[in-house]
Amino acid sequence: MKRGLRAFIAAAFVASPAIAHAAPATFATTYVSSAVPRGQTGFDAGVDVSQGRYVRLTASGTIALPGYSACRATTAEGCAAVSSPSRSAPDAATGSLIAAFVSRSGMLLTAWSPVGLAAYVAVPPDAARMVLRINGTTGYEFGAFRVVADVVGSADGAADSAVRDATYYRRGFPGTRTLPSQLPTRSDVQYAMRRFGFGDTPANVTAVSNSGVAAWIAQQLSPETIDDSALNTYVEPIPLYGTGPSTKDGYDNYDAILQRRIVQREIASKRQLLEKMTLHWLEHFAVSQDKVNSAAAMIRYEETVRTDALGNFKQLVSDVSVEPAMLLWLDNNNNDGSNVVQNPPNENFARELMQLYVLGTTQLNPDGSAVVDVAGNALQTYTDTDVKQVAQALTGFQRTASPNPGKVDPRTVEGVKFYPARHAKGPFTIMGQTVTDTGDPTIVGKVIASIASNPATAPFEVKELLQRFVTETPSPGYVARIVPVWNANADDPKQLAKVMAAIAADPEFYAGKGTMIKEPIEFAVDAIRGLNGAQATPFTPAMQTPYRSVNTVLGAMQQQQWYPPSVFSFYRPGEKESLLTNSLLLSRWSDGASLSNATRMTTLCPTCDVNLDLTSLTALAGGSDAQSAAGYVLDALVDGGTPQLRGLLQNYLANNVHALTPGAVWIVLTSPEYEVN
Repeated sequence: MKRGLRAFIAAAFVASPAIAHAAPATFATTYVSSAVPRGQTGFDAGVDVSQGRYVRLTASGTIALPGYSACRATTAEGCAAVSSPSRSAPDAATGSLIAAFVSRSGMLLTAWSPVGLAAYVAVPPDAARMVLRINGTTGYEFGAFRVVADVVGSADGAADSAVRDATYYRRGFPGTRTLPSQLPTRSDVQYAMRRFGFGDTPANVTAVSNSGVAAWIAQQLSPETIDDSALNTYVEPIPLYGTGPSTKDGYDNYDAILQRRIVQREIASKRQLLEKMTLHWLEHFAVSQDKVNSAAAMIRYEETVRTDALGNFKQLVSDVSVEPAMLLWLDNNNNDGSNVVQNPPNENFARELMQLYVLGTTQLNPDGSAVVDVAGNALQTYTDTDVKQVAQALTGFQRTASPNPGKVDPRTVEGVKFYPARHAKGPFTIMGQTVTDTGDPTIVGKVIASIASNPATAPFEVKELLQRFVTETPSPGYVARIVPVWNANADDPKQLAKVMAAIAADPEFYAGKGTMIKEPIEFAVDAIRGLNGAQATPFTPAMQTPYRSVNTVLGAMQQQQWYPPSVFSFYRPGEKESLLTNSLLLSRWSDGASLSNATRMTTLCPTCDVNLDLTSLTALAGGSDAQSAAGYVLDALVDGGTPQLRGLLQNYLANNVHALTPGAVWIVLTSPEYEVN
């Protein structure tokens, strides 16, 4: 069994030292002894694991060791002052909490292993219970522990319980909810700040509640009006091209610094909607460094997307289409159209432009439903001939990059040039429309305008925006109400901002609460911002790597932002739950562990890459008792939480608020309530 903060704790406890099956959704103090009578399990506490695949647990308590000097500990790690050899788990401290799995007959299936402050472990085949005891030599050691345990998954291979729990918390589509004329509830404000950003501290939520969430959204829709100058304090400087600054550990390099800047901006920027929209479009127009293999091209691409993220859609697509990173990613770089008969141009980008980026494969009604023929078959939006025409129209572009540009801003290194001699001559016919061609780079805007004018574009793009920002199952009415806003502003420089304003103002916006799984980046960044961490870790020469661990763990959770696995990005729209497989769930628990370990209760760590600042917890929470501390953590992370989670956290913290708050953070970060957005 592994030590460390690594898991989700839902609630399954044993109230007696006798062997018993854990009842779900209960909490009690478990008294554990070291006595080992017949069956090798004795009267140790036990948790039924017969239907599980993993066990997640945490423990804290007061340990007494009769026969030795008195020892009191507030964690399950044992008594360091006791040096007697351990009988059952030689690698564990005497007096520490240990666990093993037993069969239905009570025979041990595994060795006794230490259980740290929190742990998770896979259930071995044929195991009936996980049993707990105190490690020691006399047989009389005992401890009073608060143990939180949860059995995850099922033996029959059903979906992981965390997925089921998260689904349980998801509300079915509730129809229309009209907000009252007064301010929305605090939970509504928290929800809006998460969907149009990455959440915020309870203090900032209160400030937005007082001024009005509509005013906050309006400000976010005009990011240029928000003073974000302090961001430079929390974002690593862009290293000059050709330099590879390394940290004191020597592991980081030029590419890694540029990658981390995305996470740093998401955490520290006051322009939250701009960063959330940038995330959306980077996923929509997915490009991977694995193939591009140019950090200079990737940082330029990212900043182009950010510049256009709340602007005009046609401009965004036109700019993205001729970015060096996109030219390399989808094989449009140096695509030669000088002789399309003998040397047909590569169609990769043309196909994805139509299929994934602009209008989709199926003709759509304004409400997002498919247009069908008399036989009920969906009508297609384009043909292979259309793809060939688009591919020919977009020939002649080539990425340019100086092999020895010197030490300059990497965003200036990569470029694109249009070569008329390698451009196929128009006009071109695309989905029945004629696109004129003057043999110059303006062809890109003309092609994009032609495709984007298709009636399917607005419902296709609007539905995806709703799936990313509100609910993965938007109602046809919701789509139909936003599509006219999209179309009416098709040529407006702030088209996308106006569409997002309409999405937030719609009566169904707040009905999306609790309907979507958090993306990994939301899982990490929401926690940091909610727990007072956004301004707690500035860039300093001593540290040099703010949020390196966050960027690293995103790779384990399969959302390292420069490395989408395919043109479909990390998941397809409407399929966020694909990010919550059993193995990826374990990665989330591990991230919860890392974040919990970054909770600072006394002083911040000047050389650590993450700091969750709870050094003033009493002032922040309005008290030093378990109820106040639990309330603050729950308000920061899960809109106050369910009564069950609140009771669990208060009981857990009752033993020692100051020492156990990091564990409480861990419990919440890995709860079903936090898993959903």
